[in-house]
Amino acid sequence: MKHSNAKKYCYIGLNPILDSFKSLNNNIKGYRENDLTFVITTTSYESLNEDKKQMESYFKEIHGPLERIFKKPETAINKNTPTASKQLVLTLNLQPDPELRKEYIDIHKPDAIWPEIINNMNTMGVLNMELYLQEYRVFMIMEVKDTFDIYADSERWGKLPREKEWQDYVSKFQRIDKNNDTFEKWQIMKPMF
Repeated sequence: MKHSNAKKYCYIGLNPILDSFKSLNNNIKGYRENDLTFVITTTSYESLNEDKKQMESYFKEIHGPLERIFKKPETAINKNTPTASKQLVLTLNLQPDPELRKEYIDIHKPDAIWPEIINNMNTMGVLNMELYLQEYRVFMIMEVKDTFDIYADSERWGKLPREKEWQDYVSKFQRIDKNNDTFEKWQIMKPMF
């Protein structure tokens, strides 16, 4: 399933019945971290209620669709550029503070994100990125070039213009060790199948 151009609807579910979940249609993809599952569907809007009902039978709890708070703007790297890519899904917790949560959403609005941060994404081969929010938990979907290695490229990414300043700034919202680099803060979710 290719996600970059399709409208996404995202959910989180707890304690999935894995074997049964695999039988869902190919418009649905799941990623796990412990008992938490992040579900992406590219179904049509009209089918959302049916999909959610179907998913409810596979989870102890299901929440969504989630609120998208950021989408990487279209740039030369992702505009009409056929390239081999892969999808990564990551998650982290925000501080449980309503004012900080609102500010976190605000800083990810198109006119608020620093242009250097978008340029850094392009430099690193990030074709598309979206952030989704469920209460105080953030989920990041990154579509990256096949050659992108989250562990090997992390140090280089951190040295790009204003990246450290941005990461220091956003760390006040995140429930993390502020000394960790960017991808030590985020937990990588594993594809379910």
